[in-house]
Amino acid sequence: MELTAEQRDIVDFPLRHGEILKVVAFAGTGKTTVLEQFARARPSLRLLYVAFNKSVQQEAEQRFPTNVHCRTIHSLAWRSEGLRFRHKLVNQIRANQVMDWLNLDQHEVARFVIDTLQNFLVSADPRLHSAHVPTIARTHFGPKHLPDFVQQARELWVRMSDPQHEVPMLHDGYLKLFQLSKPELPYHIILLDEAQDTNPVTAQLLLQQTCAKIMVGDPHQAIYQFRGAIDVLSKVPVNATRYLTQSFRFGPTIAQAATSVLRQFKAESNAIRGAEKTDQLGRVQGSPFAYLARTNAALFDQATQYLGLRKFGFVGGVQGYQLPVITETWKLFEGRKKEVRDSYLKTFSSYEALRNYATQVEDFEWLGRCRLVEKYQGMIPELVEEMLEQSVAQEEAEVLFSTVHKAKGLEFAQVFLADDFPVLVREGRPLPREELATEEVNMIYVAATRAIDRLQPNSRLQSFLDIC
Repeated sequence: MELTAEQRDIVDFPLRHGEILKVVAFAGTGKTTVLEQFARARPSLRLLYVAFNKSVQQEAEQRFPTNVHCRTIHSLAWRSEGLRFRHKLVNQIRANQVMDWLNLDQHEVARFVIDTLQNFLVSADPRLHSAHVPTIARTHFGPKHLPDFVQQARELWVRMSDPQHEVPMLHDGYLKLFQLSKPELPYHIILLDEAQDTNPVTAQLLLQQTCAKIMVGDPHQAIYQFRGAIDVLSKVPVNATRYLTQSFRFGPTIAQAATSVLRQFKAESNAIRGAEKTDQLGRVQGSPFAYLARTNAALFDQATQYLGLRKFGFVGGVQGYQLPVITETWKLFEGRKKEVRDSYLKTFSSYEALRNYATQVEDFEWLGRCRLVEKYQGMIPELVEEMLEQSVAQEEAEVLFSTVHKAKGLEFAQVFLADDFPVLVREGRPLPREELATEEVNMIYVAATRAIDRLQPNSRLQSFLDIC
């Protein structure tokens, strides 16, 4: 296949043992193709491709040559550590469970214990200590009344790490045990994809390997800081840096819009170059199109407008958006606690208690549900039921709903941006760079660059593009 000069420079790079090559790859620039060709050019070497999630791993297995092992970081840890906990593995633990296990009497305390433990699990640290206690916990309780979150989290971790104990094991838990065991991975070169979304435990595990490494990613697509991810591309010393700026996804119009956002709000000096094709900014034309939002609440709001009118679906399936929990929250809102079936919601004495808890611990997922039940009130049960009944498979949808996080790594012919992104302009001028959180800018960039042919900016992005 014919490679661009940028791609060929990476494929031919003389990477030596122990060296690190950083590749900054903007949206749609064919980074996986480059890694595949790099591997094919070295058939005698044993390579490890580390994927961000299972679907990316499975896709990579179909593309890469046999000298490359494609794995997620959790699958690497599974055989060594995860197998012995297979009888008690869970995706998450809830505050009410921790209250029972540790004999606590406040949801807030239990929530902060979970957060403290989670911060340790995704860190590179060998021991759980006070730096893992979330800042909001210190603010909420104050120094004089701060519970001993470190000791409580340590106790929870000890029980979790015991295969015989009832406290279940988290997937991040056995990964942490794997990192602490300091494994030596038998590869000549490690290829780390989506390096900007790597958490410290993964970074430490891979960087402690003595082999060569290629770290590929886009710092402007770092949108998982809330999960403890760090931009390894910006923090780790490297031997060389290369760039992929030629996008094959969209044309020059969307490329210019994305470049303008990055230059204005992140001082990016490189320009994204669009493919030689026609693309447009403007209203979506016909269907299908994807509607992308920051929050599930914004998706729910918009989906109500299409009930009975258009075939709509959700990226990853409607089940992943937990719509029935909104109905359960509404029951609590209506004072019908006896009808609540959700075991977690049952532990709250009232809707007010739930809302106060969500506000105090800054649980934006629950706050979003509260906003919806307060807005739609008695309409909630019918809206949820209709949404579940009318939602179709992703490939059948005329309108496809997704959060930016779920849409990351995907592309759509047409993209319609929701209005729940931040304001970019004030009094006819772009906001000062320091007023916008980096992750908020990244969310706009990721959302906009999912489009292939047409992007319908929301009013906030359009106001910026009109003056830049």
